[in-house]
Amino acid sequence: MPVYEYECKSHGVFVLTLPLRKWDDHKNCPKCEKPCEQILSPQGGRGTFGQGIVVHVSADGHTRFPGDPNARVPKGFQKKTLTTIREVEKFEREVNTKLRAESEQHQEREARHFDAIQQKNRSDLRMAMQHFSPAGRDLAETAMRMNNERKRKTNDCGFHVTILNEDASKNPRIDESTGWKRKYV
Repeated sequence: MPVYEYECKSHGVFVLTLPLRKWDDHKNCPKCEKPCEQILSPQGGRGTFGQGIVVHVSADGHTRFPGDPNARVPKGFQKKTLTTIREVEKFEREVNTKLRAESEQHQEREARHFDAIQQKNRSDLRMAMQHFSPAGRDLAETAMRMNNERKRKTNDCGFHVTILNEDASKNPRIDESTGWKRKYV
């Protein structure tokens, strides 16, 4: 059975061994019964996550992912250690929001560029269509109409921290046996 570690503000870290179906990121402290949050950076490095998830974040929102938790922090960046599931989920949302905004700006620039090229090409095609046969003009107009109706690409950034998302993507049937999606999504 998996071992989970939680941190109580009053009594420190405690360990629970639970079946996966009984997992929750909030459990009550066995001593004071106050709700505690699961931690990803267990004391003494006993767990899988070692020192938590370390990222370097600059004031202007740029993020770097060091290969080692003890890596030198670049000038202008601050070390941020994500130790709970809620912190990791919040970080994922922040990164996805930033990436989505950047992607939308890029797509707008790309659409403006594409539209300018398309207008020039269509102007050239319409000039050439004057010399086409009626069937050729119909074909060219149909091609332009189909091009207008074509869906433009969209981009979902989909940034995810692997430890929270890997299992379901590798084996979606895992949800059926544990009930994880029904309970937590």
